[in-house]
Amino acid sequence: AYVTWAGITAGKAPSFYSFTGGGAAWYNFFSPDQQGFNQPDLLAYTASFGGGFSATIAAQSNGSNGASGGGTDLNGVSGLNFNNLSRGNDYFVNGQSIPDFVANLKVVQGWGSAQVSGVGHYVNVTGFNGLQQQKEGWGVDAGVSFNLPTFGAGDKFLVTGAWTQNAVWYSGLPDAMDGELGMTNGNGQQMALADTYENPTGNSFATPTAWSVSAEIDHHFSPEFVGSIEGSYGQVRWTGTDFSSVVSNSNSWLVGAVAHWIPVHNLDFEFEVLYQQSQTQTPNGFVAGAPGSGFNTSFQGRGDGFEGRFEVTRNW
Repeated sequence: AYVTWAGITAGKAPSFYSFTGGGAAWYNFFSPDQQGFNQPDLLAYTASFGGGFSATIAAQSNGSNGASGGGTDLNGVSGLNFNNLSRGNDYFVNGQSIPDFVANLKVVQGWGSAQVSGVGHYVNVTGFNGLQQQKEGWGVDAGVSFNLPTFGAGDKFLVTGAWTQNAVWYSGLPDAMDGELGMTNGNGQQMALADTYENPTGNSFATPTAWSVSAEIDHHFSPEFVGSIEGSYGQVRWTGTDFSSVVSNSNSWLVGAVAHWIPVHNLDFEFEVLYQQSQTQTPNGFVAGAPGSGFNTSFQGRGDGFEGRFEVTRNW
């Protein structure tokens, strides 16, 4: 819940960073979605300039958002997604000390809408051996949506993209396809997605750069039937690792289709199907083809799979 007054927004509310939400819960394309899910606690001020133009500044929580999501501090070193790097030490996030700071510029007019935003994300971690990293992460997001009234009332096309460093949540990659980090339904291996990584020597941390681009088109076949086609592509690249031969760079793409049946006002039967494919440069130690595994070395760390969602929503 949140309250708004005189341009101020306070409470648990959608983030002002992302241009669009990617879907319901975790079933998303690559969007840094903190809108319908994982909403942060925030304090924001929005100034309206007329003509549909506005600007917002906000401070929002980066730690856990309770039952609705884990926040934007990402530590995945102890999970499957880092087994394909030379094993470093686990690390611990030192709680919330500085919030994430967000700013955006937005325009909404008859033709559609557009937004450019940025975020500052503070990385404050301690490694197993006591090594600390306190570093600024950042991200930028931009999107544009065009209304297509000649195709049908309510039709639109949108494209959005994000670029991040040491702030991997804001790339949109961790939130896609049930939050499985590219290992759809357990197939293949997870992408190495975290805000940083402590190298095996215990003397330094590596840096992730992650980005994504997504697009969606909506068409109203009738007031009762609406369809959408969506797609995304993204990458994560690591620098500063101890051994360049075992870096964990990944590419991933997904496509999906969504169908809505709205028999009466405010009642929506929704069905969605998504397919994702991910490719990681170096297979991890638990799959055939990993260095030293003794199995087929032609394996390239590919994983893919389908997921579906059926949801009924009634609004009052």
